[in-house]
Amino acid sequence: MRYFYSLTDFKDYRLHSQRLLGLTLWAINASAAVMLLVDLIFGLQSLNEKLLTGAVIGSLFITLLYTRQVNSFWVSQAVIFLIYFTSEAHLFFNSEYFPTTIYWLPFTVLIALITLGLRAAVGWLLIIILTHLANGYYLYHRYGLSYNVQVIVSSYLVSGLLFFGIFFVGIILLYKLLGDAYSITEQRKEELELLKNQIQESKARLEYYQEQLIALTHQPELFEWSPEVFYAYLTKVAAETLQITRVSVWNLNEQQDCLQREYLFCREKVDNLTTVCRKNAQPYFEALLSQPYISAPDARRHQNTSCFNEHYFEPLNIYSLLDCPILEEGKPIGVICYEQQHTFRQWRTEDILFAQSLAGLIAIYRKNRRVRELIEELKQANLQLIDKTHQVEIMNEELNTLNEKLQTINESLEQRVVERTRQLEIQNEQLRGYAFINAHVLRAPLARIRGLLYLMTHDPNAANDWELIHLLIKEANELDAITTKISDILYDGTNLTREDIQKMLAEKAATSNQQNENK
Repeated sequence: MRYFYSLTDFKDYRLHSQRLLGLTLWAINASAAVMLLVDLIFGLQSLNEKLLTGAVIGSLFITLLYTRQVNSFWVSQAVIFLIYFTSEAHLFFNSEYFPTTIYWLPFTVLIALITLGLRAAVGWLLIIILTHLANGYYLYHRYGLSYNVQVIVSSYLVSGLLFFGIFFVGIILLYKLLGDAYSITEQRKEELELLKNQIQESKARLEYYQEQLIALTHQPELFEWSPEVFYAYLTKVAAETLQITRVSVWNLNEQQDCLQREYLFCREKVDNLTTVCRKNAQPYFEALLSQPYISAPDARRHQNTSCFNEHYFEPLNIYSLLDCPILEEGKPIGVICYEQQHTFRQWRTEDILFAQSLAGLIAIYRKNRRVRELIEELKQANLQLIDKTHQVEIMNEELNTLNEKLQTINESLEQRVVERTRQLEIQNEQLRGYAFINAHVLRAPLARIRGLLYLMTHDPNAANDWELIHLLIKEANELDAITTKISDILYDGTNLTREDIQKMLAEKAATSNQQNENK
């Protein structure tokens, strides 16, 4: 049952083509012309000359429409309708010969199948069946259940040959249709095989590129490398993977009008071009800022890169170029440039994907590097903050110590004032004692010494008076004793009190009395 269903499950493949439609029109024109010519020569009564003439003119007109590139659908429909109308018209002009021409109607289905496909052929088959039933109804009402048909042997033979010839032409057209379908199938098969090989090749290349990217990203501490080491390794991997001779990395300034080369990997001589300004390469900068990449297999003729011919491409023998912008938040911040020297290079899709992946990796490296720099700055700022905090803590401790001392000083200030006042009172008392000593003890001997000196200086004879001299010596010794006594008291660290003074006066009086008694 499933096998039967598969046989009846037809699919409209629409195998028609413009060339096959042209061959069909040529075959119809030739068949109509031959039928008209045979009818004129042999006088076939089964065909109508006027109808054949109209068919020839109609087919020529349809062919003219075809040459004017009118829609092939309408041209095919016009051809089918012309065959249908010519065959059906013979019923009304030559009814007695119609049974011999009715077999021309199925050609409409064949032409529909060849030019329009299965669905159109099925539609015209239904039209032919309905037309056949309508013709039978017409003949029944005109002639009844039966009517006489005239058959002329010559007409029968010639018409049969024409029918077989036209039928053979239809078979040839159908075979041509099948042959074209087979050719198209083989061509598609070859294209599919070629596409399959290209897909396999692209898959293998993508897998290779993926392995290189994985190996690159798995390098230990890749994003902690210095820029020079990172770019040297990345450009070398890019050149070896893509099998090219030059790879360079460029930085774009904030104004986006100048490119500065940061690193160059080159297998040959190194050039001196390290800066590219927008004023000298306007088309290139416009493409760089607006396109996801610049692919120039023929860089010297490409509209965006031909501006580098004289000073860059020609001296360095560069023929092909592929540039991918390095993006940060959708904004170009640089470009990685892949260049092929000495030969042209057709950049494949997988090449571009690999190149863009490396550009993205550079963007990640730069962003990671800035993040690490910010983290380092934050660490330094944090250390400074910790140091300042420590200093503030030390200052707070010092302030607290000073505050405690100040509180202690404030608490003992009153006591110190009392002590200081008492000391001042003692000092004042000592000063009064000194004044008393000066007035009563020291001044008396000093006054006597001055009196004796006055006598000695005014009386010429007094200089030889030994009594005066002995008195002067006595008074000087007394004064020296008093001062020595005061010095001893002060040297002992004790205060000179009234009692000390009275004692000194008493000792002095006793000494004086003893001297007087000795005299």
